[in-house]
Amino acid sequence: MRSRKTFAAAMLTTVLACAAAPAQNPAGVPPGTPGGMEQKAAQFRAAQARNTAQLRHYQWLESTTVTVNGHQSPPRQALVRYAADGQTIRTPVASAPPPMPSGGPLRRHIMENKMEQAKAEVEEVGNLVHAYLPPNPEQLQSVMHAGKTAIEHDSSGMALVLYNYAKPGDRMRLVLDPATMQIMRIEVSSYFKNPKDSMTATVRFANLPDRTTYPAETFVEAPGKKVNMVTTNADYVRVAQ
Repeated sequence: MRSRKTFAAAMLTTVLACAAAPAQNPAGVPPGTPGGMEQKAAQFRAAQARNTAQLRHYQWLESTTVTVNGHQSPPRQALVRYAADGQTIRTPVASAPPPMPSGGPLRRHIMENKMEQAKAEVEEVGNLVHAYLPPNPEQLQSVMHAGKTAIEHDSSGMALVLYNYAKPGDRMRLVLDPATMQIMRIEVSSYFKNPKDSMTATVRFANLPDRTTYPAETFVEAPGKKVNMVTTNADYVRVAQ
């Protein structure tokens, strides 16, 4: 089954491609420090182009675990690789089906209702996550051209922060290694219908032995819905092209 480009691929031409545009500071958005952005954007594009070209030589195992109200489901796994057109192909790895509810008809009915409710909650969380990950190239460009960005520097590196990406008051933070201009981490803070009903997502990137960068772990938390999701990418092996 094919999906859209992974965020590692989507970012290669878009995250800082338009960052050289003059920065503005709309109300409520902290001021940034855009000096030298043209050079940094060029470095970023070159680094990501090299990285994505290297990733296309690999296949890996993607594993997603969902926890609802303290109950953890068996991980869903798939083998992932790149197709010639740059899309990713996911081949599900068979796993044991979830156990059927036990007990009498009434108990089974109650348990089935709870399972349906949990499924709806997980789907709602997944839909919100997909509004941010992988980052949408057109939306990134729109936010950047609107000047809803800031540049931060701290001990973890340099970060490009985007405000009001998908919803008013949300925040996406892209942490970059200033030496290599590779993505180190993505942090998302958003909410569902009520701003108090929050959702956070964090993507941690790691390096393969040849220094290729990949999204190693994605953590999603929706406290109000009592839903947590963890996705890991591992077991990278080179494949014939």
